Amino acid sequence: MGIERVSVCKLAGRGSALPLGRVALSAALLFTCLSPAGQAQSVAAPLPEGKLPTLTTARAAHSLTDEEARRAYPVHLRGVITYFDPDFGTGQPAIFIHDATGSIFIKMVCKLTCNAAEPLFVGALVDVRGVSAPGGFGPVVGDPEIRVLGRAPLPPNPPRVGLAILKTGAWDAQWVEVEGSVHRVVEYPRVVVLRLEMADGSIPILMMKDPGANYANLVDAQVRIHANAAPTMNSDGQMIGVHLQTPNLSTLEIIEPAPSDPFARLATPIGNLMKWTHYSTSAHRVHVRGTVTLQWPGSLLCIRDATRGICAMTSQTTRVAEGTLVDVAGFAEIDDNAPGYRRCDLQKCW
Repeated sequence: MGIERVSVCKLAGRGSALPLGRVALSAALLFTCLSPAGQAQSVAAPLPEGKLPTLTTARAAHSLTDEEARRAYPVHLRGVITYFDPDFGTGQPAIFIHDATGSIFIKMVCKLTCNAAEPLFVGALVDVRGVSAPGGFGPVVGDPEIRVLGRAPLPPNPPRVGLAILKTGAWDAQWVEVEGSVHRVVEYPRVVVLRLEMADGSIPILMMKDPGANYANLVDAQVRIHANAAPTMNSDGQMIGVHLQTPNLSTLEIIEPAPSDPFARLATPIGNLMKWTHYSTSAHRVHVRGTVTLQWPGSLLCIRDATRGICAMTSQTTRVAEGTLVDVAGFAEIDDNAPGYRRCDLQKCW
């Protein structure tokens, strides 16, 4: 009797312990197993030898495979800069340009200083000559020579996308439109990070900081933003998330301003959060009232009313004693199968 050779495919299921940032496969999938002798290998036909053609559109350069991008195709583009950060935290600039076919990231490597990036600005009409190269995720334009030709408007009416579409990676580097409620604003010396809650989930948005601008009033506002999509990757170069990069407040439109007083609404019983009546205003901060049961100033505040208790994450450092009656306003979200506050503000104490 012969011996049947069987190959085994192992998939990480729900019970597998995977380090943070590793990629796992869903349990609901189809797969096939091939023995080593029977594995089919797809071999791409070799590209013709000789001089490589010049790529003249962002779409053509961004559509290359990693293998093709490594061949350093000549690239010659003309487009408008939609995002520019002279120092993206690594000593290197971050540049996106857009032409009539789409957008692509321009990878400029600076050794000591980046004098070549000094004349660049958002809205600059530029002529770019470089070569194709694999980026951290999608293809980029490397070794660029950038010449400013003048000014041009940013692309109007970009396609509206949701988080589910952005997480596919298909919109990498592209100029898109998103809409949602701003749930958090974190200001740094040069940039501002918005946490935008969209219909299908939340996404961080990096924005260059405008000196003197008031960003606090964006919290709880319904906004529409134009930005370039960018991947969030792990150390293996795998896309594990997505964020957006937008040049400044000029690309943000306030559709509905934040309520002037988040405590103006009547206090909602904590036990009613996340119920049917709550979802009519779920995009906005909710006002609750209760007695303090625990506080870690600048980190956590827990309160309880007659219906139940709740804990809130907060950066507010106002100290209150246990048993103090307080008003709290924040965004209610599910945390471990129970309502919780992602961010809150403390107002009144009795």
